[in-house]
Amino acid sequence: MHGGGRLHRVLAAAYQDVRSAQRQRTYAAQVSPLTVALPEEPLALYRDKLEGGWQNWSWAACDFAATDRTWLGKTAIRMTPEDWKAVYLHHDPVTTDGYGILQFYLSASTVQSTPKGDSPQIPSLRVRAADANGAYGGGVLLKSYCQAVRSSVGETWLVARIPLTDLGISKISGVLAGIVIQAEGRERQADVLLDDIALLPDTTRAPQPTEITVPIAVDLEQDPHPISPLIYGMAFAPPDYLQDLRLGSNRWGGNDKTRYNWVQGNACNAARDWRFANRTASDAAGLVEGPSSGPDRFVRQNRAAGTATLLTVPTIGWVAKDTDSAHASEAVPGEGGPPLTSVRDTAKGAIAGYDPAANRDRTSMPSFARKGKPFTLKPTLAAGAVYQDEWIYHLTQQFGAADKGGVGLYAMDNEPDLWDGTHTDVHPVQLGYDGLLAQFLSYARAVKEVDPSAKITGPVSWGWTGYQYSPLDRGKDNYHTHADRVRHGDEPFLLWFLKQARVADSAEAIRRPSPAGRRSLDVLDVHYYPQGTGLYTGTATDSETRARRIRATRSLWDPSYTDESWIAKPIRLLPMLQEWIAKGYPGTRIGITEWNFGGDTDISGALAIAETLGIYGRENVYVANYWVYPPKNSPGYLAFKLYRNPDDHGHGFGNLSRLVRSRSPELVSCYAATEAATGVLTLVLVNKMPKTTALVPLSIGMETNASMRQGSSAWRLDSKTVQKLHTCEESEVWGSSRDSGSNGLQVKLPPYSVTLIRLPGLAGHPKLPVLSPSR
Repeated sequence: MHGGGRLHRVLAAAYQDVRSAQRQRTYAAQVSPLTVALPEEPLALYRDKLEGGWQNWSWAACDFAATDRTWLGKTAIRMTPEDWKAVYLHHDPVTTDGYGILQFYLSASTVQSTPKGDSPQIPSLRVRAADANGAYGGGVLLKSYCQAVRSSVGETWLVARIPLTDLGISKISGVLAGIVIQAEGRERQADVLLDDIALLPDTTRAPQPTEITVPIAVDLEQDPHPISPLIYGMAFAPPDYLQDLRLGSNRWGGNDKTRYNWVQGNACNAARDWRFANRTASDAAGLVEGPSSGPDRFVRQNRAAGTATLLTVPTIGWVAKDTDSAHASEAVPGEGGPPLTSVRDTAKGAIAGYDPAANRDRTSMPSFARKGKPFTLKPTLAAGAVYQDEWIYHLTQQFGAADKGGVGLYAMDNEPDLWDGTHTDVHPVQLGYDGLLAQFLSYARAVKEVDPSAKITGPVSWGWTGYQYSPLDRGKDNYHTHADRVRHGDEPFLLWFLKQARVADSAEAIRRPSPAGRRSLDVLDVHYYPQGTGLYTGTATDSETRARRIRATRSLWDPSYTDESWIAKPIRLLPMLQEWIAKGYPGTRIGITEWNFGGDTDISGALAIAETLGIYGRENVYVANYWVYPPKNSPGYLAFKLYRNPDDHGHGFGNLSRLVRSRSPELVSCYAATEAATGVLTLVLVNKMPKTTALVPLSIGMETNASMRQGSSAWRLDSKTVQKLHTCEESEVWGSSRDSGSNGLQVKLPPYSVTLIRLPGLAGHPKLPVLSPSR
């Protein structure tokens, strides 16, 4: 739809809201507290150092590497209790499900002698717990929870064991963001040593069973829709990945592509990522200089594998003038700021205390959306500028237009909402709503004028604050006032952006009744990374981090999941974007062109990838690209292979999504699809429990019987076979159906596993709807 009427938009928005709510109720389920995967080991906060993403936010005089005395290891925390000051251990909000007690050891310098031996005097301290919003209640006095113990070297210490419920943390679905150990009063006390701080498993809860039953129902008639092959994408994936994983899309993008000089062919500048210096693009190794040399090779490799290309078009206005790393910006401020002129300024000029002109001269040359005169296939740097519409012309001459097999997707730059922090040297200005929109429209229309059949993605927002605000909203109070958003009707930026793109496109269609004038925005393009500590950026593979990583995928859809990060609220990313599209610009597709939940060399990363790919297909995402690509044959790599090519003949997951209901999706999830060409039903089942086998009675919405198993095949990745996909024997997949209520279909899933099952027995069933695999 290109513009459309008001009534149509209202009805479309209402329909989308209802449909989204129905789908969320379908996928969500009430989970019994008894089925929570309980931890078996303490969760360490401090042992010689802060562990697992815990941070020192203390406001007391303290030393986190004291060596005076220790309960365990080499160091402890020395604290000076006085004037209500505190040791504060902070963490992004994390669930405490399965943990029951805060335990730590402390030693005071004052020791009392008693007939029963030496005992440290208990310092006057209060212990509090911070909730998801950083607020903490009254807490408890330490003296009520201590007892004397002897260390391994015979020293007398105190151990404190405080039930989390006494700190105001719910036993079920509790959330913790910090532990506060605070002086009770103004008077200075003797220094205290704190050591081995941990949360202990809740021993009052029933232990996790070794086996649990989770029924799953597949509905073959309700809400089927095609799955876009473009969701199985990566960035800069090499040719062997394209072939082996049969990737649907491959992205050429990232921070250094914001300043890629297509005329020179190899020059870029990754800005703050690499000392603000020019360099040869890492993907241009072995190439001679020449117009579009790196991207041209990239497109050729993708075409040879049948993979779609997503290409980033620089829109920042400045590109690297050469590959000389001696040409680097100098005296760049730590961050950008508001423009010296109007908040509507799009000139990308100076901020208070910094003018980028000199660094632009050192490193860059101007880049424009349009050339305004005839194109040439042999542009030179002597022109003193590069023109992005001329690059699109070059690509169409090399590979044809998008609808003729050429480049199909163009992203309008990369994370412009972070330019003032990343590309500060040449673009220190924080863009506002109007600047972000104007920058997008200018370049998107220039691309469409050369290739009307291409699809445009934007605004390529970095993450949560980019969805809600403009960079200018950061202000001096970290988005609290968000004056720019208020000036624009106090609407979330992406919703406002969609509405304005629709209005602009409607006006352009009237002014220029041609394909080029119809739609500037085809795909609402955002990036998404979990913000929880230690997930994407960390290397920890402890049980708590693994569990949080897998849970974090629920932020993509689940309204009942509070994000375990500084966001500390339900995100429900895909329903939120769908609702904004319905209200702002119906017909726009969704792209998640950078995503990564971390841990792709660990089984938890593989399960997170399997979950995410299933969710993208179910939620009708159009294009998605993992950043960048997992190591060859790693668990993450194999999770992609499971969906796309487990048998090396392309017989993977289907392309027509089918509705699934799991009684406990937090424990076992399932994604279903049929193959449009064959009618084969395919299932991907994910057991998210680290130590519990799942028995899954399957109901397939029709008369189900064991004969459907005939000719079935299955592949599996689990914690015991993380280096290869395992082809399953029938006995490894199908369990006994006795008393299962499944009429003959019950699947066995080992702990921490993902399994693909293909059921040809349903092919040709008269109740099975058949759709075209593409819209």
